[in-house]
Amino acid sequence: SISEIRDRYHVLAAHIPRRYNILIGLGELMTKSTLNIPDERVTILEKAPQIAAIKDCEFVVCHGGCQTVHEALHFGKPVIGIPYHAELSEMVNSVEVNGAGVRISPAQLNEKSIKAAVELIESEEVRMSSRRLSATFRQFDTQKTIMSFFS
Repeated sequence: SISEIRDRYHVLAAHIPRRYNILIGLGELMTKSTLNIPDERVTILEKAPQIAAIKDCEFVVCHGGCQTVHEALHFGKPVIGIPYHAELSEMVNSVEVNGAGVRISPAQLNEKSIKAAVELIESEEVRMSSRRLSATFRQFDTQKTIMSFFS
């Protein structure tokens, strides 16, 4: 529901370390005023320039949709995935198994899980795995490589 998603954004904004700025792209999910996060680090765009944002970010937090995960991996960005149904959970599990990110269950989204996830994706091991996957995707036919990665 919209209120659950809004609550998740508020929890993330409250617990992602202060050294990071946060860009939230809403698409057509809700409006900027509906989300209402009063934090100077948070920029809310109703229609985010996703590829540009992913290229310039340190890591990606998403629900695990194919497009966002593929774009993050293409650019070598670690992923914190918070899936809200089984299909998305499988996508995020694939990222985690390959060492390029971490999965947080929506039911476990709290200060401790967010801090642990950020600490993990800041590790050199996860950053190297993300870069390795990016190089693999770029070296070969990206569509075939991505399909085999997620199958």
